Amino acid sequence: MKRTSLQRLFILPFVTLLLCLTVSVGWLLYQAGQDATDALSQKVLVDMMGGINGAINRQLLDAGAALRVVAPDQLPGSAGKTPTHIPFPCNVGWLKERMWIATKLFPAVGGLVCFGGVDGKFVGIRRIGTSEFRIRLRGADGGPANLYRSRGPLTDMILLEAEQYEPREQNWYVSASTGIRDVWSALFIDESINEPVVMLARPVYRDEHTMLGVVARELSLKPLREYLQALPMDQNGVAFVAEGNGNLVVASNGDSAFGPALGQSGKKVRVNVLDTGSPLMLHSWQLVQKYMQQHSKAASLDISADSNSTGAAADSLGVRPSQSGIRISGTFPSELGQIEVIAQTHRDAAGLDWVAVVALPRSDF
Repeated sequence: MKRTSLQRLFILPFVTLLLCLTVSVGWLLYQAGQDATDALSQKVLVDMMGGINGAINRQLLDAGAALRVVAPDQLPGSAGKTPTHIPFPCNVGWLKERMWIATKLFPAVGGLVCFGGVDGKFVGIRRIGTSEFRIRLRGADGGPANLYRSRGPLTDMILLEAEQYEPREQNWYVSASTGIRDVWSALFIDESINEPVVMLARPVYRDEHTMLGVVARELSLKPLREYLQALPMDQNGVAFVAEGNGNLVVASNGDSAFGPALGQSGKKVRVNVLDTGSPLMLHSWQLVQKYMQQHSKAASLDISADSNSTGAAADSLGVRPSQSGIRISGTFPSELGQIEVIAQTHRDAAGLDWVAVVALPRSDF
């Protein structure tokens, strides 16, 4: 009996020490794995968002640059001198020449460069392919617009059809004609390409008081949608871009910005992220909106918060300034486990208000 007690006296401390050591090593390994997963997930999300930001910015910059080719900015004057105003061409031939230059410099397939005059005149050039263009012309007499096919600026134009088209009724014209600066139109479906598009429009003036019309550049959302769909994520992840009010712009899961209107056959209306069938999009958008509303005036603050509520509740989130706007990162629980979310705002002086969001299950990492 004494021998058994003596054995226990010497063995139990070693057993206890080994158990503690095993638990400590296991905990350290688990914590190291969690830290490695955190680092990996953040890197993947940041890289993915960086690519999305680049895709968005390239299209926005191209649209603005093409617009300035047709309607250049004023040249800044030297100290104490008035900026030099570059006159806008009233001659259709000169106007078409500028449009051809813009189309050649920024050869986005489907991209439209156009001008609508206050007198109803319209000139528009759209690239269909490498050497395939559509030109739409309308005179100031209020008659139909003629659609032509062309291979380039110095080739013959072949008349395809005459159609009724009133440029002054288009939303891009109405949006720009009431101001003195560049403005983004509302998202709409361009029937000629059957794709959602948005127009960057600029009013042009003969002088400070006489408006000549509106120059616009079309931005197709197809390249951005294709980029999101090509991102390396499995079927549980989602990437999307929405307007500040939640209206969907593009999504990697195929959800469209427009859906059928209830009770109105053939009519389409904007789809809001909150009305999509994706719980991942819904909860990640709720997370982003919650913190953008709370910290819209504190973009430079680093914020962390804990919440025990379900749904889109965030465990942690940080907000920091970036090149394009506010970058947000956070997590929320779901049926797929913890979801990693990153978002980036895109805003400019022309009224653009987009938010790009990526949401991936933590288990994917």
